[in-house]
Amino acid sequence: MNIKYVVVFRYRNFFKRLFSMPKYYSCRTWKEVEELIAENGIKYTSEVDCLEDIRV
Repeated sequence: MNIKYVVVFRYRNFFKRLFSMPKYYSCRTWKEVEELIAENGIKYTSEVDCLEDIRV
């Protein structure tokens, strides 16, 4: 499977952010990235890393 994007979610809430690990999701398409961000946008801030063909 080729992973093209890794999405990292961090809590918006400052205290939760201090005490919680970020959540990582891997996506193959930009559409998957957009869906994840849409689902999690209220609770988390998001960052997307673009990766080239990481073999898992």
